[in-house]
Amino acid sequence: MPDGIGQIPRYVGGVRTLLNQFCEEFGNCVEPLFPSLQTTSRALQAADQENPARTVLPQLRELTDQLHTLSDKVSEQRAFVLLFGPLKSGKSTLMNALSAEYVSEVTALPAYPCLVNVSHAADRELVLTRYDGSSERMQDLQSMRHELQRAHGELADRIRQVESAGEVFDPVVHSPRAVRRVEVKLPAVELERSGTVLVDTPGLYTRMKFGYDRLTRDFRDTAACAIFVVRTDNLFLEQVFDEFNELLELFSRIFLVVNLDTTKQDLQPDGSLAPSLEHEDPLRILDAFEQLAMSAPLKAALDDGRLKIYPVDLLRAASERLRDGVEAGGSDFRQFRTDLTDYLNSSDYLAAFLRDSLRRATSLTGDLAGICDAEPVRELAGLAADLERDQAVAQQKLETLKRLEGFSWEEAYRPLREQLAADLAETAAVVREKTSRALVGALESWYRTDSSLKDLGDQELAPLLGSCQNELALAIHQTLNQQLSAGAGGPKVPSGVRVSLTAAGLSLDRIGREAFDGLDPYAGIEPAALPLQSTAIPVKKGFWDWILFRSQATVAKRLFGPPENPKNRVAKAAKTRKLGPPARQMLAKAVADFFESFYPRSSERLLDRVFRDYTQPSIQTLQTGLIELERSCRDRLVTAERRLAEISRVRLALGDLDQGLGEIRRRLGEMSQLYASLPLAEGEIQGILPVGTGSEPVEALALEEEAPAPEADSVTGV
Repeated sequence: MPDGIGQIPRYVGGVRTLLNQFCEEFGNCVEPLFPSLQTTSRALQAADQENPARTVLPQLRELTDQLHTLSDKVSEQRAFVLLFGPLKSGKSTLMNALSAEYVSEVTALPAYPCLVNVSHAADRELVLTRYDGSSERMQDLQSMRHELQRAHGELADRIRQVESAGEVFDPVVHSPRAVRRVEVKLPAVELERSGTVLVDTPGLYTRMKFGYDRLTRDFRDTAACAIFVVRTDNLFLEQVFDEFNELLELFSRIFLVVNLDTTKQDLQPDGSLAPSLEHEDPLRILDAFEQLAMSAPLKAALDDGRLKIYPVDLLRAASERLRDGVEAGGSDFRQFRTDLTDYLNSSDYLAAFLRDSLRRATSLTGDLAGICDAEPVRELAGLAADLERDQAVAQQKLETLKRLEGFSWEEAYRPLREQLAADLAETAAVVREKTSRALVGALESWYRTDSSLKDLGDQELAPLLGSCQNELALAIHQTLNQQLSAGAGGPKVPSGVRVSLTAAGLSLDRIGREAFDGLDPYAGIEPAALPLQSTAIPVKKGFWDWILFRSQATVAKRLFGPPENPKNRVAKAAKTRKLGPPARQMLAKAVADFFESFYPRSSERLLDRVFRDYTQPSIQTLQTGLIELERSCRDRLVTAERRLAEISRVRLALGDLDQGLGEIRRRLGEMSQLYASLPLAEGEIQGILPVGTGSEPVEALALEEEAPAPEADSVTGV
């Protein structure tokens, strides 16, 4: 038998073996799927965050990575050997012994819940693969340790957050950037010769239990066998084997390595120290374990040959292998290694390799097909339909806005002012008559007081004119409010324009109400200054006025004060004596003439101000709304077009992937039927094909160990 774990000759007597045929057919079946997977992954990665199908990307990447691992395993005919066991059980030491190289420095990484795959390469390579499918090449071991240490704290915090929320932690969902696997390749001749990949698993009983759940899913139907390492100190602890029943279901063959400490000493009754039972008779420990502590499933597996137990001093074996060469390691380790090699070279393993590879490929492609039909993916059809409807609505609104271009809103609002003036006429007449009487009354009252002419204008007449403006302004405001309440407070527009505005999402009633709510009804009121010219009032002259030839203006100035500020108090008696009927008639006419021009001017000004303050914001809101609506519609069209194109790319990629998966699953089914029908007898491989022939099996040919192929033409068993 060739040296190394699990070597199988590639060619025998000029014919191609069943293994070669299978690996070639498997590659031809699976590998065409990878471009489609890559295209789908890129399409999902480029999709918007709100695209529901994007949620399947982490799972797609994870399954793609697993399928790549399976494809590499089959194409390179590699054997994945998994090492399980509690923390500090000796897994790293066993890897040193199996590889005959010191790999502890890379396997003894921080207790991060990920797999560490150790295989041969001419130059050291360190690669982290995350749950989202991305990979990162590390420069050196120190960088890897630092990154895992950082990621460990981050992962622990995230797990606590998820558990506090009452959820079950799943790294694919809750922490896709967590490290899923560490690939370590380094010069290891023994691993090169055997083609074996040693897989160091997280130690049992870590808080991050999800690592084991994920691990068992990843390696179901892919690993060659499992090695469970346990120290003798823990051999009789029931909890150590809590995970073992699951391993028995997953792996066809399990090697239980009991890690002995042959240097251990026990205290004797006389106080002396003597070699412990592990050194003197380790088989007695195993007998006790089988008789007293082994569970029924373990005992059944032991009896039917699926479980084998080996007491090995791993530290001594690793030391001897590293120091003295691959043939060293002690008889106990050599027996373990021989049995492991025989299994990996056996027809049983070859049968498991063919069966498990096909089963794993079928499982993975089934999971991928499930992604193509997942609920988030099915949502894309409805989302596309919604976007198409949104696109149609936006296009219809743009056409509506096009019809509104050039419409004169000022002209449309003009009838409203005319209607306001008409509705206001009756109320305005009442206010006018009321104010007119009040002005006459105020003038008559002034004659009965000692107030000055200035007081008459400022304190009696001006407040009445201000009150008149207030009433007018309030009446205009109330009249406009009534118009709005009756639905007539907007512009007069053709029914088609109103319908278009409604279709565009613009409500004239709402715009009018908003403009009305912003009105200040008293904004147009101005102070009223009654121009009473004291020099023009015909004041009666007295005796001395005549004697001294005083002019009428001088007499008025002496009575009222300076013309620009007639603030002299005029006694009631003086008013009676000096202001006769002509003066009173002149004052009454001046007040009436002023009010006659003041009232319509004020009424028009207030109406114009209210109308302007109402219509200008309304028109501005309409125009701004139309501009924003047009911009929004164009943005919606662009967004809908972009998202529809994105959804189309995703759906096309997923559709092509689903179609390819259907064909591949059909071919995998045919391969499963074909290879299930080929008998694999102990010590021989049946179904050999001549080189260059088709897939029809010919007569069986035994692979004799005496005639191995040259080492350069050998491949590793898995």
